[in-house]
Amino acid sequence: MKLFFQLAVLFLFALALSAVFTTPARAVDSIGTATSTNMPCPFAGVPHGKCYKVTITGCAAGTFIAQVKLNTSTAGTPIGTVLLTIGGGGNFWYDNAATFKVPGNCGGNCGDAAAYDTIQTNFSDPSNSASEFAGWLTGSTTSAIGPRALACRYATLVNWAWTSLLQSDQTRLVCATGNSAGSAALAYALSQYQLGSSSGPEPVLKLAELTSGPPFSRLDHACLTKSKAPTDTVSCPANASVNESLGLSDSANFVDPAYDGELDCSGNTCNPDAAGQLQHNGQSSFWGG
Repeated sequence: MKLFFQLAVLFLFALALSAVFTTPARAVDSIGTATSTNMPCPFAGVPHGKCYKVTITGCAAGTFIAQVKLNTSTAGTPIGTVLLTIGGGGNFWYDNAATFKVPGNCGGNCGDAAAYDTIQTNFSDPSNSASEFAGWLTGSTTSAIGPRALACRYATLVNWAWTSLLQSDQTRLVCATGNSAGSAALAYALSQYQLGSSSGPEPVLKLAELTSGPPFSRLDHACLTKSKAPTDTVSCPANASVNESLGLSDSANFVDPAYDGELDCSGNTCNPDAAGQLQHNGQSSFWGG
C-alpha cells in the first residue's frame, strides 16, 4: 500500500511537471494570411532585386498592404537569408538609408554579407502611402489596438516570405534584424507570435539582431518625459548615455497612431482626440496591448 501511494505521488508530480513545461505561460497571438503580386522594384537601392506587393489580412485594424524586395546572393550558394526592417513605421526600404549597408550596396566592403540572400520589408502601400502613414504602427481610428497586435503584420509578412520566397526550406538558415521600432516588430514576432519556436508558424529565426530599440522595449518608460524616464549607459558607442524617453515627436508619430490611428501633433502643437491618448505636455499616455 505504501509503495502504491509513493508511485501515485510520483505520477502526479510528473504530470504536474509536464504541464509546467508544455503549457505556455501566456497566450500566443495568431498571425494573419498574405497574398502577393509582382511589382517593379524602386530605381534606387540594390539592383537586380525582385519586388512584391503583399496584401495582409486577418490582423488587427483590417487589410494592410506591404512591400518586399528579394536580392539573391552574388557569391554562389547562399549561406542563409537575412530579413531587413528599418526603424520608425518600417515604411521605407532598408537599402535606401545611408546608415545601413546591404550586399550589393556596401561600397565593395561586404565581407561575408555577400553570401547571404536578403529580404527587405517595407510597410507601405505603393498606391496609397498616406493610408499607412505610420507604417506597421498605423492603428485604427475606431478602437485602441497597440503595437503588440499590430506586429501581426510583421510576423505575417515574415511567414509569407518563408513560405513563398524560401519555399519553407528547412535546410536554410534564416535571420532577421530590425532597427529602432523595427526591433520592436521583431521582438513581438519572437515573443508573442513564436517565430523563434519550432511550435510557431515558422520560420524559426536562428538569429535576431535588434538595434537601437531601448525605448520600444519599455513603452511605460518611453512615454514619460525625458526628465522622468531612466537614462542608461550603453556599450555601443562606449559609455554613451541613452534616455529611454521617445520624446514628443516619436511618441506622436509612431506610438500614439498604434492606439488611435491618427497623427495628433504637428510640430509642438498637439490636439488630442476624445479618447485623450496624447497629452499636450510632452507626455504620451495610451491604452491597449
